Amino acid sequence: MKKLLSILALLLVVFTINTNAQSISIQPFLGLPMGDFGDGYGIGFGGTATFVYPVTPTVDLTGTAGYLTFGGKDALDGVSFNVIPIVVGGRIAFSESSVTPYFAAALGLYIGSASGEREFTVGGQTFTVEFDGGSSTNFGAKGGFGVLVPVNSISLDLGANFNLITTEGSSTSFIGFDLGVNIPFN
Repeated sequence: MKKLLSILALLLVVFTINTNAQSISIQPFLGLPMGDFGDGYGIGFGGTATFVYPVTPTVDLTGTAGYLTFGGKDALDGVSFNVIPIVVGGRIAFSESSVTPYFAAALGLYIGSASGEREFTVGGQTFTVEFDGGSSTNFGAKGGFGVLVPVNSISLDLGANFNLITTEGSSTSFIGFDLGVNIPFN
């Protein structure tokens, strides 16, 4: 896990240096699992950082990385599913006004792992079973809408997006909600 976090940090630094990002958006995350994924896991929490490089007044290139975790429910109670998204994309603003609605889309890698503990009682005896499902890296995409609301020298970044991760046998999907702060570098 330490190697993975080191690689993630390095990718973020390289992306920032290579693109001369003009702002960064720090976003706490709330996720609602959908479909089969929603049958086994509950609401997810975490955070992401999005580096923003303006191309025109209404078009930005973006690079996003973060950490998200979903708690298991029912048969998966005690097991968590953790996701590290590393995606690049863009966003298009609908206007150049002070309050700026936008559409955003991104493609990239989603690194997922499941782990946890379950306790079982059999014949009055309690057993603890540790679960480590390993990790896998899958291709994924996300798209959604947001709005930037200026507050002094920063902007609130409010958004909702649909995430689709290609996994073996089916896909893993969730709706994400972000309420973040967009901080310019100038």
